[in-house]
Amino acid sequence: RFEDMDPDCQLSLLTSTVKLFLKRPDDGKDMVQGLLKRASTVIGNPDLRDRAYVYWRMLATDAKVAQKVILSEKPKMADDTGKIDPSVLKVLISNLATLASVYHKPPELFIKDGKQSFELKGHSRRDVADEDEDTDEDEDEDEDEDEDEDEDEEEEEVKERKSKIKANRAAAATAVSTPVPTPQPAAAATINILDLMGDNDSSGVPAAVASTSSSSVSSAAAATAKASPLPLVLNAQKGKGLAIKAGFSRKNGEIYLEMRFQNSSSVILDQFLIKMNKNFAGLSPASARVQVSPISPGGVGGASHKMVLNPQAANKDMAEGVIQIALKTKVGVLYFAVNLGYEALFSEDGQLNQSGYLTMWKNLPAQEAEVKLPAISISDPEGIKATLRSTNVFFVASRQPGDGGTHLYFSLKLNGSPVLVELTVNGAKMVGAAKSQDLALAQKALNAVSNLLR
Repeated sequence: RFEDMDPDCQLSLLTSTVKLFLKRPDDGKDMVQGLLKRASTVIGNPDLRDRAYVYWRMLATDAKVAQKVILSEKPKMADDTGKIDPSVLKVLISNLATLASVYHKPPELFIKDGKQSFELKGHSRRDVADEDEDTDEDEDEDEDEDEDEDEDEEEEEVKERKSKIKANRAAAATAVSTPVPTPQPAAAATINILDLMGDNDSSGVPAAVASTSSSSVSSAAAATAKASPLPLVLNAQKGKGLAIKAGFSRKNGEIYLEMRFQNSSSVILDQFLIKMNKNFAGLSPASARVQVSPISPGGVGGASHKMVLNPQAANKDMAEGVIQIALKTKVGVLYFAVNLGYEALFSEDGQLNQSGYLTMWKNLPAQEAEVKLPAISISDPEGIKATLRSTNVFFVASRQPGDGGTHLYFSLKLNGSPVLVELTVNGAKMVGAAKSQDLALAQKALNAVSNLLR
């Protein structure tokens, strides 16, 4: 597997795969996408991850430029030492620790007003000895002269250093007395993971939908924070440092996915992209991009993301009550599931008056959906009305026939179909019945209502 390879082998394979894609795009497309994703999200080696990000950004920005850079021929290495003039070579060796050895030129040729290059005294003495075969006495005299010259040069250098130090101190004193405006930090370069991963499909979302989703981040999120706490759907260990709490809510006729984030990773999280698997309700995000304020390491954040009912996103074979979600972030793609009760699908236009309720009850099929609860948490009729009203289950009428129980009648609308509900409460016990043109739909609605009262 790629994850188990040696780092050098991983780097080589990554470069080779990108080169293959640039030379033969049709053959290397799937391979390069999979390898870049794994190298940038799964592998922990920073060198490999950075190279993958660089390749991905180049390919996403301009493939032609990437082709010129990645497929360019490397310059050939050659030894041209023998081609340099011996006198110049002697100077270059003497200035080996300077730029002269890089440019292959004496300093005075590329530095304006620069000091003359120097030659090592040892080299000049050996050359003189080899060429002139002077006596030992002459050599000693030369050495004495060289030492005198070195001492003079050292004294001059010391004087120059002292003068420079004095000048620097004077400049520093002037700088302190003059206030200098504090430079503003440059804006941090942002990495657009939507472009990086090649999945930015938010362009097809209408502008009105996108703006609605964006505006709901602060106000809707704050309102939901005061409601019942959201369940934890992904812990920090499985979420690569990001813990997520999530649940669905309904506000102003729209369904929202409420999310709360706690960032335990080492990166600032400011870009989120959401996708949903096909589900029993046909629920899908109104836009792919989730509007979230940047979350610093150790910080928390939240979002209230708008949903829509899309028949193309429906799959009746999927488990009811569960929505599978993929969330793309800078720490990787995270997968989790969020429970969706049918009460979130009850629409706001389900109110019926007493006469309309009675007429519809008589005209609907005689078969009823039923449910029995041995104990409910809310047995007070007024508490039941208030609880159900908050989920668009509308109270119609009540009666007490004298059997010790209270009969409560409600109406609601699910998937465009009216559903009539009768609840008989006797102490902590409850028996429910429901009618609709679709018996299965009536049973689902009744189960959702009874779950709200458990």
